Amino acid sequence: MNNDIAEVIADIEKVACLINMQGKHNVFIYNQGHVNEIQIRAHLNGWKNNRDPFLSEDISYDINYKYFEYEKSLKALKRVRDTLRKLYKNGIVEGI
Repeated sequence: MNNDIAEVIADIEKVACLINMQGKHNVFIYNQGHVNEIQIRAHLNGWKNNRDPFLSEDISYDINYKYFEYEKSLKALKRVRDTLRKLYKNGIVEGI
């Protein structure tokens, strides 16, 4: 169970790095280990001041928290990963 979340987070960070290396778009990852939360912000055509990201997610992965919803967090992480993969592969994400 813990490995599933860790693997998807690792995938997100890898794809974000690849997107950033392409130079067209920017993805910011803030992994806050002290509260077990990851924040993902993705900007189409690069980051610009006063422009909101097209993707903005704050996802908890604190498995020790009494009210933690494992399936909900894993699903959200996979959705982000899949969106970033599309952006990396195609340079665009349809519907945005």
